[in-house]
Amino acid sequence: IGFFGILIFIASCNDEDPLLPLPVIDFSTDPELIEVGKDVRFENMTTNASSYKWDFGDGRTSTYISPTIQYDESGTYMVTLIAYTDDDQSDSLSREIDVQERVLKAIQISSIPFVNSDGEDWDDPTGQPDSTKYPDFILAIGPSDDPDRVIITPILVDLAPFELPISFELNPGGDPYIFTNEDWELTFIDFDGVDLENFQETDFELMEVITFNPVIIPTSSVDEDGIGFIQVSLGQYSIDFLFELE
Repeated sequence: IGFFGILIFIASCNDEDPLLPLPVIDFSTDPELIEVGKDVRFENMTTNASSYKWDFGDGRTSTYISPTIQYDESGTYMVTLIAYTDDDQSDSLSREIDVQERVLKAIQISSIPFVNSDGEDWDDPTGQPDSTKYPDFILAIGPSDDPDRVIITPILVDLAPFELPISFELNPGGDPYIFTNEDWELTFIDFDGVDLENFQETDFELMEVITFNPVIIPTSSVDEDGIGFIQVSLGQYSIDFLFELE
């Protein structure tokens, strides 16, 4: 074979065989359990690539190496990573991810004040039969600007210091109470009437209102099973919420 034949042979091999190896694509998420309204970082572990394109399955894309985003709604999303070499070769990898919500399961009351802001007992023990000086109160929990989604707990009658902490489930087996990424209010209301079915406005006394975001509250933590607690406190009030990711 002549000199020019050798050149043609080399050129034809270069046209058919890639100059660079194809990308080896891999990625993971941090954290592994992904929540609505919380940052998730897509860790790019790809080799043999110089540029990237992400498709997060919700209409958004990115060309960052390891981007961080938040999902606004729960659900299953197909995430695709396309990796490119310097000579414009590409390969891709797609994976489904589940984005979950915090579902409120139970409440634990750890502490409350047993006198009002004037230093007086919540109730008059000389009033109704079997009454004590301790509060009969209910909790209202829900988004600050949506009264239709307020959760009213059962009335806690004559709650005394020695009974704390006290816990109770919320609506077991019923519709889930989903924490949303917005301001919520926890309202303590002392009830001084006789019958919640036949009450007057004067039967209620506002004890305290605590505003919090149940999704981004800094003290929250979630274990590997998707179970977590958040604590809401103000002054002598301290409440723990148990939630599960679903």
